[in-house]
Amino acid sequence: MQTGKILVTTDLTEISDIAAEYAADLAVQLNIKEVVLLNLLIPSHIQITAASGGAYYLPYHVTHKLNDVLFNKRKDLVEKQAKKCSKPGVTIKPVVEVNHNTSDINHFMIEYQADLLVTGSRDKFSFMEILLGSETEKMIRKIDYPMIVLTDEPISSTIDSIVLAIDVELEDKQQKGLESVTEFAGLLNAHLQLLYVITNGNISATAAIERLHQLAKKKNMHNFSINTMENSSLESAIRNFSRKYKPDMIALLTQGKGKLHNLIYGSDTAGVISETDLPVFVARSVLG
Repeated sequence: MQTGKILVTTDLTEISDIAAEYAADLAVQLNIKEVVLLNLLIPSHIQITAASGGAYYLPYHVTHKLNDVLFNKRKDLVEKQAKKCSKPGVTIKPVVEVNHNTSDINHFMIEYQADLLVTGSRDKFSFMEILLGSETEKMIRKIDYPMIVLTDEPISSTIDSIVLAIDVELEDKQQKGLESVTEFAGLLNAHLQLLYVITNGNISATAAIERLHQLAKKKNMHNFSINTMENSSLESAIRNFSRKYKPDMIALLTQGKGKLHNLIYGSDTAGVISETDLPVFVARSVLG
């Protein structure tokens, strides 16, 4: 995981302010010089067509003029948000892009040479839903970059401890995302709390600890500790672990237990994050 730029998605809501400010603080800690603040503008004719169920269309010259007005207004708002979230030594670059529902998030990550995505979301009908439409879960699974999701304002923007939920039953090729989590933690000098949740009794605590030790050695981890916990669900285990050990961030792999959509938006995990105010670092475990 390189750290050239951070891309922050914004829909100009309060949670987007939180995400932008968090990204700016993170940029300072990672010595990143630029944060791109991206807002997507859905063209007026697409909005009107969707709202009317395809029953109403405006002439091109009308929608073209309306798009110009909307673009300039949105540009002004994003510039104000960027100014409000600015930090010494970090450039916050405000950007408004017209999106015709043909671009996925990887396109914008490449265009702006970003290596990390930060997004705020209190529910699934957020920036990611606008960007990815009905294929949200499927497309998030395809993202080629690590991302941080915030659903509330973190207690602290300083990251000293990260709990990383790992499924030791997965094959090595399904653990690719560990590299980006490990590198991210290393750049911040953060302690990794490796956690395996025993949900079905297939692996004993002793065997899980041994596998975690082997995995940590193979992935060249240094600043870490190993934990196991018995629980019927990963979500509940993370909630209990976070209450007890108070990490600053939760890290998950998209191919771990449960679906990414449920891990971020499911009722149990939403409770975990809202109660502890923890950001969630999501790494894709299988590339290609």
